[in-house]
Amino acid sequence: MSTLPIAQVAESVPFDNETNGFVAEETQSAIEEVKNDAGSARMAVNFGYDGNANNNTWLQTFKGVSSDDGPFVVAEEGTLTSLSVSFRVNSTVTFSVYVNGGVTDTLTVTADNRGILAGLSTALVASDEVSVRITSGSCRDVSFWIKIKTDA
Repeated sequence: MSTLPIAQVAESVPFDNETNGFVAEETQSAIEEVKNDAGSARMAVNFGYDGNANNNTWLQTFKGVSSDDGPFVVAEEGTLTSLSVSFRVNSTVTFSVYVNGGVTDTLTVTADNRGILAGLSTALVASDEVSVRITSGSCRDVSFWIKIKTDA
């Protein structure tokens, strides 16, 4: 006689959130996260720097404009949800995200060439100005992304 497997309830099934930006640690909560995000728009904004970027270097927006002189201007209310960065050579470096001139979030990469900080909930409103600066260490050829969720 064969035995039917016991069905697992979603809230008891582990969920790996290490690489996907989810906060959930079990499947039921991951499903709820997706449901709560339905109808939301997401955008990614890139800041970069070509060449050697040292402590106190502002990353750049379009056409090499320093983000302290030409910040990203938020168009509508939203939430900054995650940060990610990659660069050419393994380094130890700290990046700070500024909103309207004040630090809101910090991402530190230690002896690697990439990093992720997820699960953020930094509120943004229309006309907020966002910029990114290296506040410790140095690296080379940086691509730094901020992810924003809106209710649009």
